[in-house]
Amino acid sequence: MPSSTEDNEFAASLPAKTRSSVNSAKKTLRLFPAGPAKSDPAKASPKAESCNTPEQTLLSTVTEPQKATSKRDRKKQDRRFLSPKFKTRFLNQMTESLGISKIENLPKIFLAKRVWPMKIGVADDLLARYPNAQDRKIVKKALSALVKTLTYSNAVIEEDRRYDLDLNPVYDKTGEITDQSRADAQNNIKCALDKIRKRKMQGSAQ
Repeated sequence: MPSSTEDNEFAASLPAKTRSSVNSAKKTLRLFPAGPAKSDPAKASPKAESCNTPEQTLLSTVTEPQKATSKRDRKKQDRRFLSPKFKTRFLNQMTESLGISKIENLPKIFLAKRVWPMKIGVADDLLARYPNAQDRKIVKKALSALVKTLTYSNAVIEEDRRYDLDLNPVYDKTGEITDQSRADAQNNIKCALDKIRKRKMQGSAQ
């Protein structure tokens, strides 16, 4: 590589206009030194594919009512999640008993990640929407099992209104959550916790 002295001698032998162009080029190189080549978007590594299961993808598409939440409220939300085992069984029961071919055809309130309190008379609304239900008794039995869960009781205590099948709040009498409803929910939680304590005590005594 030529030395800086040789470069200067060579530049001095050039015409004035050419020397000016060479000096400008040198300044540009000093201001914008050569760096690593920009990555070619076409050669960029492909994005990682989603690892969600079809059921997880389905549930994530349901838009749920949003509220401003604190850290404490976000912890409470965990109490509004059904266990995967119960939810899978419930969704399968509803799909079969209503005569539906796919889980995604169920109402939004059942596909939501969290449990929401249902309006009074939701069973009648459900059977009216699916007149070809295969087994109405199982439909009502599955709804009854859901209502008896601690998760549903937590939803009744925490929410101000009940919701319809499409996850819209109901503002008539069928959407009211009365003090008695909250008291019943609290009693349900208390009874369930008492049973758990008794089992633990019996297990430690053996």
